[in-house]
Amino acid sequence: MIKEQNTNTWTDILIEIQEIKHSLLDAKNEQQNDERMQQLEHNHNATSFSLPATQTRQGRSSSSTITNNESSSSHINPSDINGNKTQTIVLPPPTTAPVFYGKSSERAWQFLMRVEEYAETVHMWSEDMLLRGISQFLKDTALEWYCQLPQQHQQWNECLQNKDETINEFIIRLRAIWVEQFPQETEANLVKHLFCKMRPDMLNIMGCPRNASLQETLLEAQRVEEIIYHRMKDNNQISQLLNNTTYNNNSFLNRNDASSNRKDEHMRISHKVINNIPYQQMRRNQIDQHPISCYHCGQSNHRTRDCWNKQEYNNNYSQQPTSYSKNE
Repeated sequence: MIKEQNTNTWTDILIEIQEIKHSLLDAKNEQQNDERMQQLEHNHNATSFSLPATQTRQGRSSSSTITNNESSSSHINPSDINGNKTQTIVLPPPTTAPVFYGKSSERAWQFLMRVEEYAETVHMWSEDMLLRGISQFLKDTALEWYCQLPQQHQQWNECLQNKDETINEFIIRLRAIWVEQFPQETEANLVKHLFCKMRPDMLNIMGCPRNASLQETLLEAQRVEEIIYHRMKDNNQISQLLNNTTYNNNSFLNRNDASSNRKDEHMRISHKVINNIPYQQMRRNQIDQHPISCYHCGQSNHRTRDCWNKQEYNNNYSQQPTSYSKNE
């Protein structure tokens, strides 16, 4: 029923617009005809004043007859002229552009009809041109509202749930923008928008259907928030334990590295000291390290000069009697 009424009103409005167009065209044609008649009369008067002197003299004799004819015509024509003027309706063309200020006393529907007619008859604009240039017919509050439309549209597109924002905080912010952007939508549409603009981690765990009520959706979202909170808490504890174990391992490795570094430093120092010892001292140390053996008796731990076997042998050899030959 509502759609039929709307279509009927639209058809009536279009018919009225067409009638107004025809009347405006008739008035315009009539005005052009009047202008032509006035121009012809002006030209006729100009030619009458520009006649030569001979014709004016000849015309003096017939001036009386002309005046009589004019007086008779002046008595007859006014009634006919008045009768013709009362039969036509003259509408002035819409020279002033309609303006809408956005006041409560103004009617937006009436303004739209007037501005559409004005743009089509005066500027010959199409609907697309009218939509692009509608801002020049707006003033004050209406113009401010029109300028805020792109900003509101961008604000609605960027309205998404933040990472640290709860579902209760987000629904308050979303509802405030939704009322301004879609004033004719219902709560079911708000639930659909809520699912589209919710955080992905919450949307993956949501168990309620899309056609649920707003209250049911909020309760399910609060339950999902608790689950995500406990998961994050457990993950933080595990990561903290891993960090502690890695710190201990790193400290142990650092200690081992320090001890190995100290050993390497000690080895380098010892090699440096050894390299600085003279060759003779080094040779002496090598000799001292090998066991000493006696070349006379073959035993170790003493030298040949200190060998007691050699001394005993020498003593025995010196005690034997010496034999002399007869020749001596």
